[in-house]
Amino acid sequence: MLVWLQAMAHWLAEAGKAELAARILGAVDIARTSTNMPLQQHESADYHAIVASVQKALGDERYTAAIAKGRWASLEQLTAETRDTAAARVQEIVAGTPVPPDGIGERYGLTEREEEVFYLLARRLSDKEIADALCISARTVNRHVSNVLAKLEVHTRREAASIGERARIGEFSR
Repeated sequence: MLVWLQAMAHWLAEAGKAELAARILGAVDIARTSTNMPLQQHESADYHAIVASVQKALGDERYTAAIAKGRWASLEQLTAETRDTAAARVQEIVAGTPVPPDGIGERYGLTEREEEVFYLLARRLSDKEIADALCISARTVNRHVSNVLAKLEVHTRREAASIGERARIGEFSR
C-alpha cells in the first residue's frame, strides 16, 4: 500500500493536487518509520523526484505544513481521499471537462490574467476568441500570449497548448 500511495502522490502532484500529494508523503514517511520499512535503494530516485516536484509546486512553507498534516493523518483516510480524487479526475477527463490544475500559474510564475489566457490558449482559442472571453483587446491578449510563451519556455502556441493538455490529463512533468 505504501508503494501505491507514493506512486499516487506523484500522479496527484502532476495532476495539480500537490497539497494532497504532500500529505500522502508525510503519512508514508511516518508509516515507513513506524513499521521499520525504509525506502529501498531502487525507490530512492523516484521518491526524491516526487518530493522535489511537490515542494516546488507548493513552496517550502506550504510543503512543510502539508507534510506535517499528513504525518497525523491515517493511511486509510488518505487512501480513501486519494481514490476519490483520482476517480473524480478520471471522470472529468472522460467527460472532456477542462480541469485547470492547481498551481500551474505558480509553477511558471504566471500572473492571474496570464493564467486565464493560458487556459484559453490551451483550449486552442484564437486571440480574438480569448479577447472576447476575457473582455480585453486582441492586442492585450497578444501581449499576454507572448508573456505566457516566454514563461513556459516554449516558442509556439501549439507547444503551450500541449503543456496545458498534458497538465489537464495529469501527465505533466517539468
